[in-house]
Order: sequence, then structure tokens, then C-alpha cells
Amino acid sequence: MHEKIKILLFSAGAFVLLFALAMASALFRFGLLLPSAIFLIFAIYFKKIRITIAIFFVLFGGTFAGLLAKSESEKNFTPENGCEMLRVASNPTGREFLAQNGKLRVILKSQEPVGYGDIINACSLKKLELDRKNKYFLLSRYQTAAEYFVGRIELVKPGKGFIREIYDFKKSVENKLNIYFTSNNSALANGLIFGGSGLFSKDFMQYLKNSGTSHIVAVSGYNISIIIVVLFLFFRTALSKYGAVTLTISTIVVFVVLTGLSASVIRAAIMGMSYLISRLIGRSTNALYNLVLACGLMIIFNPYTIFDASFQLSALATFGIIIFAEKIEHYFEKVKFPKIISETLSATLAAQFMTIPVLIGFGKISLIAPISNVLILPIVPFAMLFVFLTIIASLTSFYLGFLFASFTNVFLSYILFVIKFFGRSYFALSISQTAIVLLIWAILFLLLIKIFYVKRQKI
Repeated sequence: MHEKIKILLFSAGAFVLLFALAMASALFRFGLLLPSAIFLIFAIYFKKIRITIAIFFVLFGGTFAGLLAKSESEKNFTPENGCEMLRVASNPTGREFLAQNGKLRVILKSQEPVGYGDIINACSLKKLELDRKNKYFLLSRYQTAAEYFVGRIELVKPGKGFIREIYDFKKSVENKLNIYFTSNNSALANGLIFGGSGLFSKDFMQYLKNSGTSHIVAVSGYNISIIIVVLFLFFRTALSKYGAVTLTISTIVVFVVLTGLSASVIRAAIMGMSYLISRLIGRSTNALYNLVLACGLMIIFNPYTIFDASFQLSALATFGIIIFAEKIEHYFEKVKFPKIISETLSATLAAQFMTIPVLIGFGKISLIAPISNVLILPIVPFAMLFVFLTIIASLTSFYLGFLFASFTNVFLSYILFVIKFFGRSYFALSISQTAIVLLIWAILFLLLIKIFYVKRQKI
């Protein structure tokens, strides 16, 4: 690519950054989409470092634009004792859901059941005070941090449409799995397919964190890659390559909606679809550029995504696997590790290394994660397959579903046993804030020594 074109694109990226800082509005974020998408396409096609730098200018431009923008809903809305007519705009998670109308976008908490698309009168709204951490979490998930408790909900009109049917189907599947499996096994089955850990007990949640296996029930890139491969091979038996790719992408889009549109799932889905499209048009694919594309598009649509811990962990883990996993695997191959162990162990260590900054922020790092993941990850595809078969069988016959559930229980029980065994507190390293500060200073000190030593060697 011509040097002048590269410089021009780099300058354009810098200009977009400066313009983003000056024009921090919701409208501008959508206006940023087109030039940003063009830069991302150029980065993937030409694979030049200057264009990649331009992409990062655009990414951070979009981020800063979002961070500087004020929430109009939060600024203009004053809760009253009366009622506000709203539409439920998300699938309720626990007691929490997003609601909006033409002038308002808020998060509501209520004891009363609602469904996606319902038109409701929300009465006796009381604003909830949020700390900084919860505020950014809500911004990353709903693009608003205006949260209210609802005293009373009146259903005006039940929700309809394709997305509502998807969520109703998900609820019916969850109910079937709850019948076929015991509590923790059911929660794990739902987590493997739909993501989320809300059905687990607090004790088991701690086991997941201590054993470094929380990603198993987060529908990570690993789960998505399994689903994409299985779907594509299945559709390919009866369709052309174009038909198989089209149906696979369509199914993945529906699956992303089913899982609740979490950041880690969207990132993995975009990367998977980008890979399929690249193969379809006969172009070589680059995982690192696919990662940049996925993260870039997500941040453009919602700049606060960058504060989502699941997005941070997912993106950093994927980056670590892309950059370091192969190098680590070569080492294990030299010491004659079996292939399946070396692949799993290298991927786990690479992901763990890159996510250390985020894990430190949580105050705890799992020391046993490489071993627990080696024992669990090879089993996950089989567990997912049998959960799928159980679901399909249950749609035809309750007893056939029960038969498949019996086989599925073997895999689920094994995974639960490993998580509980390695989830004991003595396998996790707790880190205080003081230790974090000292660790950072120690790393900086060692880097300065190395730089000084290298300079002395050159002299």
C-alpha cells in the first residue's frame, strides 16, 4: 500500500479522535460508525501497522465521546408518585430490566414478573443510589445508569414479536432442564448453553472463582467456536458452502440473543462470523485483526463496553491465546506432553497471563486454574453436545429427553466435582490493594534496571 495513503489514514484517525473529544453526543457516536467501519476494513485488508494505529485512534475517540456524553434520560427525568408508561427493552435478569419510551431510558428493579416487549405503567418510582463500580457496569450493559425501584407495575399490553418468542423459548428450555437435572447440574447445563451463573448458589459461585473456571458458564469464545464448527458441519452435509455459512451466521445471531447479548458472547460471535465470511470469499483470516474488528465495533456502538469486566476478560484472554498460546505449546511439546494437555494448558496459561491485571482488580487470582481447566475443558464439548441432545429430545418426548439427560448427568457431575475439588479457598491467592501497588512498583523497578543494563552493554 502507498505510503501517502497510510499517512492519510493515520491522520484521519487522529482527526476523528480530536473531533470526538469536541463533539460528545449520542448522535455523533452513530456518525462515527461509518468512518470507523471503513478504517477497520482497511486494517483487516491491508494489515499495516499505521492503519492499525488509526483504528485505535478511532476506538478511543468513540470511547471518549461516549464517556463525555451526558445521559439525557438521567438528566431530564424526575421520578414522581404517578406512573410512567414504558416498554420493556431487555430480557429481565433476576429482578432487573431495561425500560424505555420516546424520551426515557432507565433501568428498573421490581418484584413483579415482566417480559420482553411488554408495555407497562411503572408506578411509585424511587431512584437508587449507585457507587462508581455499579454505575459503569450498568452503563456498559444498558448504556444508562439511571436505576429505579418500581413500587407497582401495571401491564398495559403483553409483548409480541420474534425476539419475545426467542426469550419465551429460552424460558421453556430452562424449565425443562430444571426438571431433568438437580439444582447445580441444571444451573451448569443452562450456563454451558445460555451463559450466566445466576442459578448457582453463592458457595458454588465462589468455587468457580477459586478454581478459575468461571468462563465455562460465561459462553466464551470457546463455547461459540464449538457451536460454530458443529453448526457449519451439520448444515454443510445438506447445503452448499454459501448456504451453510448463511444458516450458521443466522443461527449464531439468534443464539446471541438467547444468551442475553453479553459482551463476551457478542465479541466471540463477531470474530466467528468474520472468520466464516473470510473463508466464504476465499480470503485468509487473521485472528488478531478479527479481535480488533470485534472490539472496535462493540466500542463504537457502546463506548462504555470498555468498562465491562466480562468484555475485558474476554478480549484480553483471546489476545493472550492468539499471541502466546502457540509459543507456550511448543515448549510443552518439547517435554513430551500429550497433545490435548499441551493445547489446553498453553491456552489456559496464555489467557491467565493476559487477564492478570483484571483479576488483580478483583483481589483474587486462582493458582490452580491451569490444572482445573486441563481436566475440564476437553469434556466441555461433550457436555454441551449432550445438553443440546437432551433439549432436542425433550421437544419430542419427555421420556426420551430423560434418557439423554441420564447420559448428560455423567459429564455435568464430573465437571461439578472438579470445580468443587479445586474451588477450595486454599487454591486461590488473595491480593490486597497494598500488594498490588508494591507489585506494580516492583515491575517498574525491574524494567528500569533492565533498560539501564541494556544501555550500559551498548556503551
